[in-house]
Amino acid sequence: MNIQVWRILGASPLTVPAGRTIFNAPRPIYGQLTWNGDYRHGRFYTAIDPSDGFVFRGNQTLSQKWAEGNAELDAWVLIFVDDDTAIADCWAMASESGVDPGGVGMDWSKTVMTRDMIECWNSWHRYADVDTDVVLAVNSLEALGATLGLR
Repeated sequence: MNIQVWRILGASPLTVPAGRTIFNAPRPIYGQLTWNGDYRHGRFYTAIDPSDGFVFRGNQTLSQKWAEGNAELDAWVLIFVDDDTAIADCWAMASESGVDPGGVGMDWSKTVMTRDMIECWNSWHRYADVDTDVVLAVNSLEALGATLGLR
């Protein structure tokens, strides 16, 4: 079953233990740690520990079952990205695509980039449809983003 994975600019709405996968949905969803937060794709959030080895039924772990259930409830996986990471990604994207930043009307000569860089990052592809097993198999959200080629 596929689920959308999104890179979101900003801080995680709650301090979540390392290695947890954060889901967000317009309705209540499954997970070890749940909370209500600011609206993104909904107000309902959960964090699932992919390393939870509890076998639910057959050969499926409870985390796998919850991830699939969350996908059925239209949840998204969220990867939160800070400004510094977004700016570094913009530099990398410009370099990889051979874009001359000055040629698109942005002043990239400053040492510290401004809102233009953040808007650049927001305009690039930053989500993917992914199988829930892939989401849980990657040991960190940063690694998941890299695996999917998300910036």
